[in-house]
Amino acid sequence: MLLEPLPVVRAVAIFGVGHVGLELARILARQDLDLHLIDSRSATLTEARLDVMADAVAQVHVHHTPLLVGAARQLIGSAAKWVRFRNRLATEGGHDEATIDRIKSPIGLADITGKEPATIAVGVAADLLRTFATEGE
Repeated sequence: MLLEPLPVVRAVAIFGVGHVGLELARILARQDLDLHLIDSRSATLTEARLDVMADAVAQVHVHHTPLLVGAARQLIGSAAKWVRFRNRLATEGGHDEATIDRIKSPIGLADITGKEPATIAVGVAADLLRTFATEGE
């Protein structure tokens, strides 16, 4: 028997393709990965709006998922939301501290502090790419 390792393409899912999500998708579309864009709002997933990724290197998959409306509202980006959500994961969800500690929140690099969608997206993309690089070591 001959075994040959196959390269695994990384996958990234962006839940919510609003202002920040679209900017993040534009950056990550230039990486060799499977990029999943997921939103409950069909207007955010139109071909015309996503045309900014026409030259993407990534395999881009678009998912309109109306069932995620409630879940998407629970996604965490800020430190204050994370504290509340972390408590809910432990008390209501019954998750242990080790499991909760695997979650990265807030997302992005702390020293990139702008509030503009593109600035937030750059910080998130840089943090994600750094994580990918350290996983490979």
